[in-house]
Amino acid sequence: MAYLLLEPDVIHERSHLAGLLWPDLSEERAKTYLRHTIANLRKVVHDKAQHVGFLHVTPSTIHFNRSSDYWFDVEIFGSKVPAKCLQSTSCTAEEISRFQQAIALYRAPLLNGFFLNDCAEFEQWLLFKRESLHYRVINTLYVVAAHYEQQKLYEQAHQYAWRLVELEPALEEAHRQLMRLLALTGQRTAALAQFEKCRMLLQQEMDVEPADETLALFSAIKDGVFATTKASIEGAILAKSKPVPNNVAPQTFPLIGRQQEIKQVSTLLQQTDCRLLTLIGPGGVGKTSLSLQIANALRSFFPHGIHFVPLQAVESSTAIALAILKVLQVPGNSTTDGIDNLLHYLQDKTLVLILDNFEHLASNVEPVLTILHRAPNVKLMVTSRERLNVREERLFVIHGLGVPNHDDATKLQHQFDVGALRDFSSLQLFTERAQRVQPNFMLSPDNLQDVVRICQLVAGIPLGIELAAGWLRVLTCGQIYEEICRNISFLSSPLRDMPERHRSMDAVLAQSWQLLTATEQQVMRHLSVFRGGFRRDAAEQITTVPLHTLLSLVDKSMLQV
Repeated sequence: MAYLLLEPDVIHERSHLAGLLWPDLSEERAKTYLRHTIANLRKVVHDKAQHVGFLHVTPSTIHFNRSSDYWFDVEIFGSKVPAKCLQSTSCTAEEISRFQQAIALYRAPLLNGFFLNDCAEFEQWLLFKRESLHYRVINTLYVVAAHYEQQKLYEQAHQYAWRLVELEPALEEAHRQLMRLLALTGQRTAALAQFEKCRMLLQQEMDVEPADETLALFSAIKDGVFATTKASIEGAILAKSKPVPNNVAPQTFPLIGRQQEIKQVSTLLQQTDCRLLTLIGPGGVGKTSLSLQIANALRSFFPHGIHFVPLQAVESSTAIALAILKVLQVPGNSTTDGIDNLLHYLQDKTLVLILDNFEHLASNVEPVLTILHRAPNVKLMVTSRERLNVREERLFVIHGLGVPNHDDATKLQHQFDVGALRDFSSLQLFTERAQRVQPNFMLSPDNLQDVVRICQLVAGIPLGIELAAGWLRVLTCGQIYEEICRNISFLSSPLRDMPERHRSMDAVLAQSWQLLTATEQQVMRHLSVFRGGFRRDAAEQITTVPLHTLLSLVDKSMLQV
């Protein structure tokens, strides 16, 4: 019943349910068990024919009847907390009331303690549902606590902030929120103790130190500055709640497997000596998605916002300034006054500009350097397949998602463990994208080897994984693997909302190839004789080029070190 309730919009094939719940039995025996279980279930819930039944059963399908008279806490939670409400910078009193009612429904993790022996697919499905609900609750708690903090109702805010830390102890922002509230209610010692708990937890769990913002808050509380400037701090909290100008929309897809990168880049971007940060990596690795996720996380830290500037269609250095002006909605339509107007606007602003797809402009860095030198409080985050090669640049290399190596894959195949699958974000992404075209898809011992091989073939590149998973509506995992082996051109998509440059791996590779010099292209042809990795001395012997030429291919994301 739990499975049917949590998948109410899906009409389930009996064969699928039987295989999900009794994977070790023959199809005939599993269907017999399912038939008996459904009959017993209908007796238990008094699902009689004369009433509007809870279950709609046919000889081949089963699904939950949402027209029946039922009460389901997870569904009620979802109705009270629509995802779009959590993306708002402010909430109405009515919304906050609904959020509180929803929070009260959450007593423990979904189906806590429930498990089915030897049902790996079911356990994987349950884990996904459990974590999705958990993080929905986490976001709701944060929004409610922030609302009461903004209203100066610190006691009410405290109870939600405390529960947030209990449910998600590794969330550093939750600790900061609780530290602020403890300090604002005169509990300075407790606030300092909370910092120590946060510091120890981060060290033990992730081997990292608290972020600069957490350290600054700790120092303010410790030095007594926080308590003596309570009014100004409250003003800062209220100011933080005001909408910050930006053009970064919330992401419609979850960003899987990039939590560590988000934390590391966010920390770098908040450092005073980091003015130019380049996210570098091959096409399709997810640089743009990562930058947008970071922008959503940090936009409240910069008074004048974070602004996304797409440069795919920009062809010259003079047009870079005009593209930025257009995003900032600042007048300046000619190439002669563009940079001057831009600098005049930026000179007293504290903001971040995301310059996306900069690789074809990498030799035209004058506007970037001019902004850095003339606008002291502006930071630039660049996404590019090629580094800019300037002294001010801080590099952050984006690699493919985690893929099981040969030993990992063998172990997973022989000891299929749903929990172990979470260690490999490439498998998580494939599953999430596959379920968009085939809702009942789950990783299983039967398909795991093919999925691992697909992820290995595309080197964990998210775009390659997404394009491959999209074919599951007509092909099996094994057939997809075989097609990729036959020709990489197979990886393509007709999706209308996907940028043209990302509709196929061919397009991605072609664009990267065009950015190479003739010499670099020749070197890549020579290196194609290698299968897998190779040593530097072997590469130099095959290509007969100096080391700096090989390094240039590393800088252009064509080779990895």
